[in-house]
Amino acid sequence: MKFLYKITLWALISFLCITCKEEDVTSRNYPRLNTLEVTDISKKGAKFNAEFMYRGDFDILTHGFVWSEQRGPLLDNADRIVYSEPIKSETFSAEITTTLSEGAVYSVRPFVRTQDYLVYGETVTFLSLGSQAPLIEKIHPLTGTIGDTLTLFGKGFSHVNNKNEVLFDDVQATTLESSDSTIKVVIPKVNQSSYQISLNLSGTSSAFEEAFTVSTPIIEEILPEAAFFGEVVTIKGKNFSHSTNENKVLLGNIAIKPFFSSKNEIKFNLPNNLESSQSSLTLTVAGRTDTYENIFVKGPIITSISPAYINSYYSGAIELIGENFNPIPDKNEVRINQIQARVLTASHSKITFEFPAALRADVQEGIKSTLDITLSILGQEFTLEDQLIIDYSNDWENMDDFPGNPRIYGTSFSINGKGYIGLGGWKEYDKWYKDFWEYNPANDFWTRLSDFPGEGRSKFVTFVINSKAYIITGTKGNAYLSDNSLSEVWEFDSQTGNWTKKNDFPGGARWSAFGFSINNRGYVGGGIYGNAQKQNDFWKYESVNDSWTKLNDLPTELWNEDIFAISNSENGFVLAQSENQDRDFWKYNPINDSWSRGPSLPDLLKITTGFVFNNDVYIGTGEQNKPKNSSSFYKYNPGLDSWTFVGFNGAERNAASSFTIGNYGYILLGRANCDCANRTDVWKFDPTSTD
Repeated sequence: MKFLYKITLWALISFLCITCKEEDVTSRNYPRLNTLEVTDISKKGAKFNAEFMYRGDFDILTHGFVWSEQRGPLLDNADRIVYSEPIKSETFSAEITTTLSEGAVYSVRPFVRTQDYLVYGETVTFLSLGSQAPLIEKIHPLTGTIGDTLTLFGKGFSHVNNKNEVLFDDVQATTLESSDSTIKVVIPKVNQSSYQISLNLSGTSSAFEEAFTVSTPIIEEILPEAAFFGEVVTIKGKNFSHSTNENKVLLGNIAIKPFFSSKNEIKFNLPNNLESSQSSLTLTVAGRTDTYENIFVKGPIITSISPAYINSYYSGAIELIGENFNPIPDKNEVRINQIQARVLTASHSKITFEFPAALRADVQEGIKSTLDITLSILGQEFTLEDQLIIDYSNDWENMDDFPGNPRIYGTSFSINGKGYIGLGGWKEYDKWYKDFWEYNPANDFWTRLSDFPGEGRSKFVTFVINSKAYIITGTKGNAYLSDNSLSEVWEFDSQTGNWTKKNDFPGGARWSAFGFSINNRGYVGGGIYGNAQKQNDFWKYESVNDSWTKLNDLPTELWNEDIFAISNSENGFVLAQSENQDRDFWKYNPINDSWSRGPSLPDLLKITTGFVFNNDVYIGTGEQNKPKNSSSFYKYNPGLDSWTFVGFNGAERNAASSFTIGNYGYILLGRANCDCANRTDVWKFDPTSTD
């Protein structure tokens, strides 16, 4: 009885399950497939089988199978066979004769597509025993070159690109598109005249009988045949590669990289480093070569020169404007009256160069002349005749010598039409002077005033506010001894000739600081305390109440022991030495308490001096390479933010003194070829004669 009960219960459950399953299949409104076992597995392929579990009344648009060595193959990533003809039966099959590798395990499943659905069956797996080779029936085109597209036509190809291994002999091509009947590939790097094309697929191989022929490039014309440097040159012809890297272009012995390539055109920029103005062009594609004779470089043309009139002993850069220049400076040869000049910069239409030193007049003589300018590029010359006028006048006047002791590191300034100089010393680390002198330009006469009441000193800061001058910090002996560093502030009243000691500088003792005045306020910063304690602070001084305000610290790059500072009515300027030994030029803006870097002084001058006229800054003389000194002098134009060479008629020197009185600048004293002060001469400069 108990056994009969169990049989009845099992039958009831089975009936309910079958009923539920049938209801579940038919209740879903799309076709369902059942994947059957793979049959007829052999070395020639296999047969895939499927049946409809539920077909409904749907119109089946396509059906078939997908297979792959990966689980869950899909139409867009696996091999497939697709039937588009109507299917009437409840089962369907496909015999697969290619794309199956021997010993590989494949996942396969059927699919059907209706207007609204794409439905897959469950996946079954099988072990493949292999398959047959694909058949290449046609290849088009059978001639071409690297980078061209070529199509294989046939049967039994794989839909999966990376399974179709197309070879040119043993060089594999890149597959672009694949189907079971076509394969598109890019012709790989080839360097011989012909190749056999074959297809490896799933451990099988098929070769096409006819050989593929590599095309020889043919150059038909080159436009333009005469070009300037950098101009676009176009090679027109046949059988070029689409890939710019595969078109090897030589112009003379210079390799050129094209920036555009097609089957019929190659474009490149005429290179700047050509060795001749006339060259042959060689084009090599896939080991095949064609040559075109006589590509020409256009000769240079000068249309203008600036300045065309030079009225100083040492001019700054001269600018040539024109056409067909070489952007590489050394490729342009500039000659003035057949004397070669040094080219500084170059572009396609502008060249700047230095006026040759050999043509500069003696500083004591005047000269006026017209000169020819010749520009030669790759042996092609252009000459402007009598276009550069030089008119050297004597801008410097030698005044009476200073009657006091020669000195270095003293103070020098001007107030109300008079010049002043004092303190400093004969030799560094020696005893410092305390004498003080006034210069009257009206009669070129010096008067000794009362001595400075404090200790003798040097390497201090000087600036002028209204009718008073200020001396701040410095050293009273050997600067590298801390006890000699000073923080004192002294005021000189030019109207009474008296000195008054003010409150000490709150930034502390130091030497070799810098300073200047702008709009009746003084500024002090930098310097060294003792042997090596660098100071990076910056302060503003109000003379009306003898007070100091700390400002933003200096840029770290600005600090230097050898520093020169000066100011005009709007800005302060500081010349310091950078880490790469350039003479960096900094500008201070008092409105927002900020520093900006300007153009470097065009000369490596140390221990310089200078003055200001009409807001232009003049800086010069100094030490170039110890013990060599210089008589160079430069003008900085703040509006143009540029330097111009103006020269100095006096002998070379460093550590000179300077000031401006009225319309003239003065350079005096200093040292040369000696560690001691040995110059007593005074020179007056007329800036208007160089403008």
